[in-house]
Amino acid sequence: MKAFVLIVVNRPSEAPLVLADLRALAIPGISESYVTMGPYDIIVVLDVPGLSDAPSIVTQIRKINRIESTTICAEFPEMESSPIV
Repeated sequence: MKAFVLIVVNRPSEAPLVLADLRALAIPGISESYVTMGPYDIIVVLDVPGLSDAPSIVTQIRKINRIESTTICAEFPEMESSPIV
């Protein structure tokens, strides 16, 4: 299943530093990560067997300095995803 970790950093200018720290950790389960504009500074994509696997990954992410908050958004695995046309 996929889950998305929405990260707010202390200062938006620090987002590239946080992303570099995150990528250096090479945490299993993280498939993608991006610096973004908007209410969240970084978005991390998790690809995990189940939702119960996400909290341990988020705990590792939260150990990175300069992270103010995280929010998890998870897909509904029983719903078929399809592209918006």
